[in-house]
Amino acid sequence: MKTRKLLMCAFLGALLLTPAWAEVELANFWGTWKINHDGWEGTLYLHAAGSAPAEIQWGQTPGPGNLSGTYVEENGRAHKVSGHAETLKQYITFKVDFDDSGSYDPSELGFTGYLFSKDRKAMAGTTIWNNGSVGWYALKTSGRTEPTQTVKTDTVTPKTDKDTWQEEEVKPVTPADKGELLLYTTAKGYGKKETVAFEMRNTTKQMISLNGSYYLIESKQNQTIKEFFTSVQNPFGTNKIQPGEKIRWTWNQWDNERKHNAAAGTWRIRVYIPSLDLGEKWLVAYFRLQ
Repeated sequence: MKTRKLLMCAFLGALLLTPAWAEVELANFWGTWKINHDGWEGTLYLHAAGSAPAEIQWGQTPGPGNLSGTYVEENGRAHKVSGHAETLKQYITFKVDFDDSGSYDPSELGFTGYLFSKDRKAMAGTTIWNNGSVGWYALKTSGRTEPTQTVKTDTVTPKTDKDTWQEEEVKPVTPADKGELLLYTTAKGYGKKETVAFEMRNTTKQMISLNGSYYLIESKQNQTIKEFFTSVQNPFGTNKIQPGEKIRWTWNQWDNERKHNAAAGTWRIRVYIPSLDLGEKWLVAYFRLQ
């Protein structure tokens, strides 16, 4: 009997020390979060979306836990966010409209996770990328639910490009030596399913760091620029490019999910290199697929 009483007291003590799930409020999910998913960093702004937001088109039940927001990449690009939060399970699920299409289809990157119960200032979970699960976490930095300044929701480009689709900018094979970091394709055009080759040459007199770099391959559809392929971070097999050095890599004309081949038309590659001083740090080259 004495043993039973001791066990009961220990059980009741554990209940008193356990955080109360009911104390979690939806407001604990709203605010500014620094988010990292598989090494990709950004800022997540979340707020309540109302009882039935039109953005939720991927299986979430309309209700008071619906959320909206903005995801801002390190390079300043901003994308709409839509999702749902549950206080009882401290659970959150949301999607980011990375292609800025205005809709959330099953191929979009989806995040699921849980709010930490101790101080409610951290979340963690998993997301799906390239048909595999990767981790993400977010740390709350403030209660602000919107970016403090206007951020770009369209495709970011260097100041020489200004997001105009310059088909005349398709370059020949050999670039001029201009004392800069040059990006170009090895041919003006490529056949269907032919491997596309890119080269980047350092014509400066200094070593250039490639840490944090990645690239996008895009097409223009109905006057809208669409991302088709996004590389992993640091995709070049080296974290620097020496003076006079040339780096070469290829693309097989598939999208990230390997579900679609690139269609004929004019395309472009944009390489983001944080160490460069190029306005918004993008190098751009155009090419054609037949």
